[in-house]
Amino acid sequence: MSDNSQYPTEHTFERIQFQKVAANKGRYRAKQQLYNLVVDLYAKVSGPRGVDDYQWAKIARRVSVPLVVRGR
Repeated sequence: MSDNSQYPTEHTFERIQFQKVAANKGRYRAKQQLYNLVVDLYAKVSGPRGVDDYQWAKIARRVSVPLVVRGR
């Protein structure tokens, strides 16, 4: 097994773009629409037929705390 210390274990995104945002429209006490960010991590693993046979396997999943997503 190779030394994995050369690979990053964290990544920071400067910006994440969402297709929909919370519809608050200036109402301070309006019920907030909450979203969760879900990140799945997949690894490319060799299949049963050898070197040229690869499959993707999900090895981790993280779900964020509820987030309020606002437009610009």
